[in-house]
Amino acid sequence: MRVLLSAEGAGDIGGLIDPHSGDPKDEGFFQPLIRRALGTDIQFVGYSGLRLGTKAPKSVKGALAKRAFQAVTYADAEDCDLAVIHTDADEAASTKKAPPNWTARRKILRSGVDQAGPGAPPAALAVPVATTEAWALADADVVRKRAVVKDAAVKKSPELLWGAPHDPTSNHPKCLLQRLLGKPAGAAVQAELAAVMDLQVARKRCPRSLEPFLAEVEAAR
Repeated sequence: MRVLLSAEGAGDIGGLIDPHSGDPKDEGFFQPLIRRALGTDIQFVGYSGLRLGTKAPKSVKGALAKRAFQAVTYADAEDCDLAVIHTDADEAASTKKAPPNWTARRKILRSGVDQAGPGAPPAALAVPVATTEAWALADADVVRKRAVVKDAAVKKSPELLWGAPHDPTSNHPKCLLQRLLGKPAGAAVQAELAAVMDLQVARKRCPRSLEPFLAEVEAAR
């Protein structure tokens, strides 16, 4: 099975963030997560807009929708069975529902995917609430076993975590994960967490964003 990955940073998909010079053996959070969800041998393909000559039609509005359109179009050209398209919500959920950014960004991504036409491969939209690091924190027991400090915030719902992104003492998911582990939570660290977390626990603790994403991934089996 071939899966295209289009993401925001190296922490998400490792070396595939730069298909020209990155090492595909260096994985990020999404490769082990998707491999575990699909339970099959997978060949991952990195997407970079610089590699794709196809321009989005004028009906596709906005950079995010255009990236989604081009990613799915490229996935089709590369004979991929699934396109995974990622962007962070960059906003925490309320106690009752997903944040407006999550709804809006998924809608924008889906609009770009839909413009690619019925013959294109299916797309799974990864819009973590609030960032991929929140998903990496989803199994608190796994994180605690690797933590070098104690912090009660690890027990909170990952999708409710938020704070100043450049304040190391805040509960922004990126800051909290780095603080707990005592080191930058780069691609290798996030890949390790994705490889060992209990997916059922993770889905229950991130019901607004991780659960629907994994459901879309599993639908491509």
